[in-house]
Amino acid sequence: MESGGRPSLGQFILLGTSSVVTAFLYSVYRQKAQVAQELKGAKRIHLGEDLKSILSEAPGKCVPYAVIEGAVRSVKETLNSQFVENCKGVIQRLTLQEHKMVWNRTTHLWNDCSKVIHQRTNTVPFDLVPHEDGAGVAVRVLKPLDALDLGLETVYERFHPSTP
Repeated sequence: MESGGRPSLGQFILLGTSSVVTAFLYSVYRQKAQVAQELKGAKRIHLGEDLKSILSEAPGKCVPYAVIEGAVRSVKETLNSQFVENCKGVIQRLTLQEHKMVWNRTTHLWNDCSKVIHQRTNTVPFDLVPHEDGAGVAVRVLKPLDALDLGLETVYERFHPSTP
């Protein structure tokens, strides 16, 4: 502070800038918290006739957030694994990773380090159908890669150690 305890122009600018940044980050936080609350209250809908009635009663015939469980059925053909025989699916992710040990000069320890060199994801259209046969209801999944947490199961893993 200069001249009798009054803040300078630079301090006012810093205060204003930090206030704007804080307000922006708080608004983003509030928006994400609202989405999280809506997801917590998502309806659990069983595939069947109740799905049709829920959609017909919903405004715009759309449910914003819902949990729908069912068996996966491919619309056309399925994807075959090139590494595991008789392994078929509708989403396939191939990842090539480099694993190495890096010396940290500060801590004088070796640290594990991994880097994704290449990643490719293949999908085919699929439907979610009831676990029991007979109900003529299916939900077509158009964009499975847009899911927030796409938990895929690892079916094949191979490690090639480097040779010195």
